[in-house]
Amino acid sequence: MCLSTVVGYTIWAHQAKRIAYVDSAKLLNSYVAMAEARKSYATKAQVWQARIDTLGKEVQQAVKNYEHMGKFASAGDRALAGRIVSNKQNSLANYQRIVQETAKQEEEKSTQLVLNQVNAFLKRYGEEEGYDLILIASPTGSIAYAKQGLDLTDDIVKKLNSEYRKQSN
Repeated sequence: MCLSTVVGYTIWAHQAKRIAYVDSAKLLNSYVAMAEARKSYATKAQVWQARIDTLGKEVQQAVKNYEHMGKFASAGDRALAGRIVSNKQNSLANYQRIVQETAKQEEEKSTQLVLNQVNAFLKRYGEEEGYDLILIASPTGSIAYAKQGLDLTDDIVKKLNSEYRKQSN
């Protein structure tokens, strides 16, 4: 922006700026790398859940064994069965806690890797295409209005996926 004074009047001269935006939800939902990261995470989550289910069944079986012992088992056998139930319950609770922590870290890590790729691409794209500013429109509505033609999402997704596919091969 340039400011000059002519005979007591202030004149503002604007240099044309290239500004556009990208719909973050649409971009991430359409980006192949994000879909692959989500699929990889879902596969890991299925493995974790299968192990939780197995441990849960072991706890249930240990409880059934304990209940079936009834009065006919010795006090020592009942105490041992009770410790087995308690140990299995603790193992299940510990594993669930570890899985929750691991899942959170895995999701954050994979998402951050994809976001880093997207941000690097957007920076390069903006520089190569001569943009002064590329905004991110989030699902919460950070952009209330934009003139038609300022949304670069489809072009970005197309080029980002093309670049990703080239790198993956």
